[in-house]
This record gives sequence, structure tokens and C-alpha cells, in this order.
Amino acid sequence: MDPNADLLGVVPAGTTGQPSAVDAVTDALARQDAAAETERKLVKKLLEEYKAARDFDKEARVGYVRDRSYANGSAEKRWASSANLIASFIDVLVSFLYSKNPDVGARPAAKVVAPKPLAAPTLPGMPPLGAALAPQVPAVPGGGGVSIAPPANAGGVLPLPGLAPPVPGMPAAPPEQSQEQSDSTALAETLELVISRLWKDARLKKTGKKLVRSALTVGVGWFKGLMFSESKKDSQIEKSIHDLKAKLDHIQALQTKIAENADPSCDYETQQAELEQAMAGAQKKLMKIVRQGMTIDFVRAEDMQVSLDVADTEDYLDAGWNSNDLYITKDTLRERFTRLTEDDEKKATTYYQRKPAGDSQASEPADKSGEGQFTKSHQGSMMGGDKPVAFVKVVELWDKRDGMVKTMVDGVDRWAVEPYPPPQASTRFYPYFRVAFYETDGSRHPQSLAERLYKLQDEYSAARSSGRLTRERSVPGNIVNSGQVSPADLRKITDSVHMENIPITLTNPEFPLQNAIIAKPVPKVDPGLFDTTSISRDMEVISGVQEAQQGSVQVEKTAREASIEQSGFSARTNANRDCLEDLLTELAQYTAETGIQEITPEFAARIAGAAAFWPHGMDVQDLLTLVEVDIQGGTTGKPNAENERSAWATILPMLQKLMMTIRQIQATDPALADALINLLRETLRRMDDRLDIDLFIPQGPAPMPMLPPSAPPPGIGEPNPGQGSAMPLPPAESMTA
Repeated sequence: MDPNADLLGVVPAGTTGQPSAVDAVTDALARQDAAAETERKLVKKLLEEYKAARDFDKEARVGYVRDRSYANGSAEKRWASSANLIASFIDVLVSFLYSKNPDVGARPAAKVVAPKPLAAPTLPGMPPLGAALAPQVPAVPGGGGVSIAPPANAGGVLPLPGLAPPVPGMPAAPPEQSQEQSDSTALAETLELVISRLWKDARLKKTGKKLVRSALTVGVGWFKGLMFSESKKDSQIEKSIHDLKAKLDHIQALQTKIAENADPSCDYETQQAELEQAMAGAQKKLMKIVRQGMTIDFVRAEDMQVSLDVADTEDYLDAGWNSNDLYITKDTLRERFTRLTEDDEKKATTYYQRKPAGDSQASEPADKSGEGQFTKSHQGSMMGGDKPVAFVKVVELWDKRDGMVKTMVDGVDRWAVEPYPPPQASTRFYPYFRVAFYETDGSRHPQSLAERLYKLQDEYSAARSSGRLTRERSVPGNIVNSGQVSPADLRKITDSVHMENIPITLTNPEFPLQNAIIAKPVPKVDPGLFDTTSISRDMEVISGVQEAQQGSVQVEKTAREASIEQSGFSARTNANRDCLEDLLTELAQYTAETGIQEITPEFAARIAGAAAFWPHGMDVQDLLTLVEVDIQGGTTGKPNAENERSAWATILPMLQKLMMTIRQIQATDPALADALINLLRETLRRMDDRLDIDLFIPQGPAPMPMLPPSAPPPGIGEPNPGQGSAMPLPPAESMTA
């Protein structure tokens, strides 16, 4: 052993000290194995919890298949005659509930305002309050040596220092708006424009119609909204890059093949350099195109899952986790999720897309497993044949318990993407939005319109089918004595046409012809047995859709009956629209919270103009203290032109009259003017009108009343009681200023 080893800092083999490089690598591998094992346990536990929730809600997903079969008419193939009233009701309600995007309404948050100081009354002959305490102004030269008292205030309040004395008859100037109030107003106006533009670019109307249709068909509608800021992928640029890469790979393959015997006539290196430069330029151009905005994606009801810690899916915002399924082709799994390996791809459970219901399939729903559009069996897959397209199920799970987003693949015991926090903070955490129109107490899942109507639809189809078969069997005919009529003559009778003379010869000429051929008895049909009026009326009562909304009137109604039906339809649709507007209000708030973090001020200025106020990166809680965001009620449905014209004819005269009255008294009695404005606003609210009064009532200072030229304003140029000489009349230029 070297005695100088300790001095040199060398640790001999077999002695204690710092670990060697081999030990360090071994420890690192052990830690990696331990981390991988921990990850597998976490993924396995979460997948088991997810599958347990899916099994619990299996019956609801089977019901979705039944409801869709009635909505698309595939459940009625066993009937001889069918009219799909359920689909008609759904189409009518969708058109009335969501015909356009809602109008976003944002306003400064409500604040407690300090009370205004009360004006002290004055008595005749008594100086205004504070006049005795007013400081005396030194005498003006040439003014007789008397002091000049400040003019009396109309309200008996001393003027504030630094402000011009008020003129009697002219209201005091309103206090200047604080910076916070000004910012809140500007932010509210900017938010209205930005949110509306984001929704339009995200095609909210298209998703909204699918959302309402899903809620009516299967009971619930879901969509997912996310704010983003990323490079826009231009298809032409991507195609050029792909072509350049293919050419470059081809040249590199050729270089490998001819490495031993190069062809001097082919300058492969120059071509490779040119292609690399072209690729670099295309990549640079691609990265310059940046897009900001919002995505609003519809999610099928069977692809959503709410954790079992809430008894009602309506309380999904309080659930421990929510997830949605996404099916992608199996050959693109590793391209989408680079963290996965080839072994992981083999472990992934394979799914196949189910062929849609066709006329050749049975009337009963084919899916009894509740798996939805995709199934683990390749029988009856979309492509058919020996090589159906294989899919894998990706589960994106938002876990509120630890505030992380977790991505898994069914059958794989690793994270497809390492868990990450939500890209933007929000008060609701979940980016999922749910609407349902027919909630039932004590049920985890809501009812659908198809579920409420399908038995009546069967009864309606049965009555119509029985009537059709009875009519077909009631066709007139003849009964012929085959022993008296030859087959040739019988064929003449069968093939005869209108008003044709048919010569026949009976086998027994003495046998009476009326006894050889008689008319077939036709059963007497009772139309009441096949009347569907009561069934249609019941379906209209349940759905709220009347004949007028369907575009046909079978029974003439009086004006009062039509008005009652229209009122009933409005009440039913207003209840459904209220559910939809609650959802859109939540979406507006969510868009404001996430947009203020992701949308840049430059992008907001391009939408709202140069004067836009956009505090990028503001804390969500601070945003909520500045503005209140919602939508204007009733703006999603189809406009009722007749009712709107009638309401406007009632409002317009009242508005015109009060506008003039308010403007006239604003100069003399501002308090009364404010009271009249509030009265008009409350009247319109009770009439359920969305008119914005502030757009029609002038908001500027009231004009000063015109006085005759010979009569100066009181209090100017006249001595005040108990004081010295009068104040001289100021020049006309100063009064104008």
C-alpha cells in the first residue's frame, strides 16, 4: 500500500471513501428503476379507478345508443309506417335554443360608493352656512375699501379650495372618475370585444348546436374549451418541408450506396447543401406564423367520465377528477407521444371503429356493452375485411385532487405525457362544460327528450302501421267459382283494365253469373282506431313544441288558443335557454380568466383597437375585482320579430317622453333626473327588455339655462345681505369659458 496515498487524495480499492463511477451508475439505474416502478403503480391505480367509474355508468351509455336510434329513426324499422316526430322536435328546439352566439356583457365590478354630502338648507335673510367663517379677502383698489365675500352657494355649502365657485342654477361638476374605475370600464369594453372574437374564431356556434342536440338526444352535452398560443401550421409549408426531407433522405441513401464507386458527374454534396438551406428557410418561415386564440371542441357524451365521489354528474365541478377519451390510430401513437416505446405500443389495447347503423341491420341497438362508437372487437368494424383500422384509447384526466393533468393510454402502464399543471389558472379548474335540460332528482344522469318520448313514438308508429296494413288489406276484389270459370277467363278478369268488356264462358251455361263471381267482402274500417291526435298532443305537451313551430296546423285554432300555445312554448324554451345561458356565462368568465393570461396586448389591440386596455398576466382574483363578465339573456335564441316590434312600439313613446323630461330637469334637480332614469330602467326590466338605457340618456353635463341679457344671474352684481359692496359682474368672456 502506498503510504502517500492519503496525502495524494487517492482512495485505494477496497477502502471506504467516495463511491466509484461504477457505483454511481449503479445507483442512478436503481433510482430510475424505482421511479419507473412507482410510475407504474400510480398509472395502474388511476386506470383501475377510471375503469371502475366507467363500469358504474355503463347503463347510461347503453341508454345513449337507444336514444340515438330513436333520434335517427333506426329503431323503427319493424314498423310498416313511421314518422320520426322525435327528430322533428329536436330540430325545432335546436333552432330556437341556439341560433347565434350570445352577446357578451362585461361591466365594472360593483363597488361601495361614498355617500354624497348633504346640502344644508338656508333661511330667507340668513347668510349661507359657512359665510361667517369665510376668510375676508383684502380690499380691491378702487372698490371703496370693502372686502369681497365669496358668492353664495346654491346648496349652502362652501366651495372647495381650487374649484371655481358654482353658478346658481348650474349643477356642480361631477367628481373625476378614479383611475381604478377608468381601468375597469376600459377593461370591460375590451373584454366584450375580445371574448366575442375568440368565440367566433373557435366556431362556438357550430359546437353550441351540437351541444344542444346532444343534450336533447341523450340527455347531456359536453364540450372542452382551452386557450392557446402556438405556431400556426401552414399545410403548404409543411408539405414543402416534407418533400425536402424526402429528397434529402434519398440523396443520403444514394451517397451510402455509391460510397465505394462515386460518380463524378453527380454532385450529391452540393445538392444536399442546397436542400438543407431550403429546409432551414422553410422552418424559419413556419415559426414566424403565430396564432393565438381558443379551441372549443365538442365531446361525445360516452367519452366523458365523472368520478364517483359525486352522486350527480351535475356536480362535476366538485368532482375529484373528470376525464375525456380520445381515439387515435395506433400507428400514430408514438408520433403523438414520444415518451412511449415500441413495447408500450404493443401493450396498448386495440379498438376498432363500429360501422354505423344501416338499413340492413336489425332494429335493436347493436351496442349492449356501452363502449360507444369504438369496440374492442373487429367484427363489423368500419373498414371490414382482413385489415381493419386499429385505434388506441387515450385518456386525458384532469385531477383536481393534486391539480395535475394526467394522460394515459388504455393498456399501457406508463404516463403518455408526464403529469403537468393546467396551462392557465382559473377559478373552476376544469375546462369541461356541461348542459342538461331534463334533470331528475336522485338520478346520477339526466333524462333526454328521446327517453321521454320513445314510448309515445312507438305507439304512434304502431297506430300508423296498423292503419296502413288495414288499408292495404281493404282493396276491393272478386271471389270466383273456379269450377264455373276457366283459368283463361279468370286471367282475363285479373288482367282487366278500366271499362273493359271481358267475355267469359261458364262451364255450365245455366249457372247464374252472379253466383259464379261475387265481390270480395271488405271489412269496415273505423278511423278512430288509428287516430293519432291524442298521441301527438301528448308528445307536444312533453316536448313543448306545438304545431305552429313545426310549420303545420292540422286543426284551426282561435287567436287566444294560439296565444296560449305560444306562451307555453316560450315558457318551456325559456327554461331550457336558462340552463344554456348559465353554461355560456361560465364559459365567458372562463374565457376572460384564461385569456388575460394567454392573449398578448398586441393581439387584444388588433381586436379592440389602439385604446384597448389589456393587463396581460393579471391574477385571476384581481380580474374578478375589476369586472363582472356574463352574457345578455335571451340572445342565443331565434329572434321573435313580431314580439320585438310590439314591444318597441310600446317602449318608444315612453322613452321619447322621458328623455326630454330627464334632460330638462338635469340642470335644476339632478336627483329627480336620476330617479326617473332608475324608474325607466326598472320598467324595462319588468318588461323583460334588454334595452340599454345609458345609450339613449345623455350622459354629459346638463346645459346651463339661458337667461335674458338684461337680467344678470342672481347673486352676481348684487349685494349679499349682511355684507359690503356687491361683487362686480365678470366679463362675458369669463362666463362663456
